Amino acid sequence: MKPYSVITQDAIILLNEASRRLDPAAIRALVTYYAPFNYELADQPTIEFGCTEDGEPRVGKNGIVNGFFGFDEDAYGPVHS
Repeated sequence: MKPYSVITQDAIILLNEASRRLDPAAIRALVTYYAPFNYELADQPTIEFGCTEDGEPRVGKNGIVNGFFGFDEDAYGPVHS
C-alpha cells in the first residue's frame, strides 16, 4: 500500500472542520482526555500541554497533533478543539 501524501494545511482544515462543524461533541470527547506525562515530553518544543490546578502536567491528543504542525507567535497550534 502506498502512503497518502497529505498537505499540512489540508490536515489542519479537516481537523478544525471536524471539531467546529461536523461533530463538535464527538471531537470534544476524543480530545478532552488529558494524560500525565514526564518532563522529557515537556521539553519537546512544539507539543502543547498544560497543568492541573495542583500543578501536575497533562497532555491531550490535540497537544500531540499540534506538535506536528508547530505554533504561532502566541504559542498556539493551528488545530483547535
